[in-house]
Amino acid sequence: MVAHELGHDRLHKEIALLKGFQEIELFDMAQPLEYEANLFAAELLIGDDELLKLLNDKDRTFFDVARELYVPADLLDFKFRVMKHKGYRVQAPITARGDFLKEEIR
Repeated sequence: MVAHELGHDRLHKEIALLKGFQEIELFDMAQPLEYEANLFAAELLIGDDELLKLLNDKDRTFFDVARELYVPADLLDFKFRVMKHKGYRVQAPITARGDFLKEEIR
């Protein structure tokens, strides 16, 4: 996912310069770096207002919202984590791993 890689570029540029970018290292990096890049991607791709509007429709499930936003449910979980930090009372029915994109690509 390009937004995730953009997060690495914006948040972890110094590490990339030291190690050099290699495709093989993409998912071998420390979990905190993947976690941060996922949070960045979630914030970039999912707007608060759009998400709240969809969540207010009681007929939509978490997974329906992810499909409507064209994002993996795991990424929506990361957006929920951001929303919780902002003070919203949201609860995802899943807990995504930091390296979930490794599985998405296959």
